[in-house]
Amino acid sequence: MIDTVFLIGTGAQHDPWKPVINGIQKCGIEGIGNRAQVTCPESANSFFATLVSFRRHMEFQPSKKLKKSIADVHTALKRSIAAELAAATAAGAIGLRLQFREISAELGIGSTVYLTTNWDLLLANALSAATGEKSRAVYLHGNVEDPDLMLLPGETIDERYRSPAHRRAMKNKLALMSGIINRTRRLVVYGHSVSPVEAELRLALCVGLGNAPPGEIVIVNLPSEIDAVRRRLLPLLPQGRAWKITPRPVDPPRPMRVRQRKT
Repeated sequence: MIDTVFLIGTGAQHDPWKPVINGIQKCGIEGIGNRAQVTCPESANSFFATLVSFRRHMEFQPSKKLKKSIADVHTALKRSIAAELAAATAAGAIGLRLQFREISAELGIGSTVYLTTNWDLLLANALSAATGEKSRAVYLHGNVEDPDLMLLPGETIDERYRSPAHRRAMKNKLALMSGIINRTRRLVVYGHSVSPVEAELRLALCVGLGNAPPGEIVIVNLPSEIDAVRRRLLPLLPQGRAWKITPRPVDPPRPMRVRQRKT
């Protein structure tokens, strides 16, 4: 058994969306929406959903040129976002919240596993720094080290345009997550919306929780978000097994100061 599993979203970080939005605006792609109007998480997710839907439709078109064109756009977008996230991490423009570090130290006693859908390496870097060993954080949606394997909001593993090798790699991660959830006594959902748009994540949670003995789910989020996350989790829990759901409100993040490099 695993004492505690953390499922970590962007709410564990300072300014997590700014590099993503910069990556969308700087990627240089044309013909799909208005990138200049992507200024917040909602508009970014709207842009992602449109792009993913467009690429799905292109898979049924006979023109190889059109297929390649949208594939190049898709790849360019992921690589642009990855570059912005890596640069922001290196510059200290994004970081893990102190409150996350405190709560993870409090709740992460005994055997602990960290899962995240974030693409940056903040979590892996922090865990490596704390243990002196290579981080074993599980990046469910891929990360900046391999942008082509980053799963965009709205995408599924079995997209027609995905290569068999990429499908296998992604399926292995989601199967790993289900197995980890299945063996946990406590699941801490930290700063994660468990959004309906993340279908693969919700399936992995449903499968993992469905076979697990009842335990505790701790929802760590802003007070205004906790009930929405709870309502999204409830349909994923098996009937007849009483999981205890514990709300843990946190304060809104403060603006982060970017450290200045010495010249």
